[in-house]
Amino acid sequence: EAGGIHAVLGYAALEGGVCYPAHAHVADEAYWQLAGGGWWRTWQWVRNDTDWLLETEVNLRGSRRELHVNERLHPHELDTTDASTVPAEEEDDDEAHMVLVYWWGKRADVDNDYRWIRRVRETG
Repeated sequence: EAGGIHAVLGYAALEGGVCYPAHAHVADEAYWQLAGGGWWRTWQWVRNDTDWLLETEVNLRGSRRELHVNERLHPHELDTTDASTVPAEEEDDDEAHMVLVYWWGKRADVDNDYRWIRRVRETG
């Protein structure tokens, strides 16, 4: 923490067959995907006749050195449950996985308010 900002730089790895479910938090974040397949999904709030819903905004298959930027409180998930998503340059791998470097930051005086998002749905 410096100058009222709390920031984290780290790495993450997901083996094949794992879904880090839809979630949101106050911190802005950026992930650089260094290796592996899998999906990076985000959702947006949309209004129907009676309610607000979260609908698929972006579904990106993971690829090498892909940058994923996620703004505060924007629902997102990482998913390696579909082995068919392995990028062509890694076809010799027998299952999907993800290796990432990440950065996230927020004001130091604000709670991260991490939450699971259960009301998401696919569209299209």
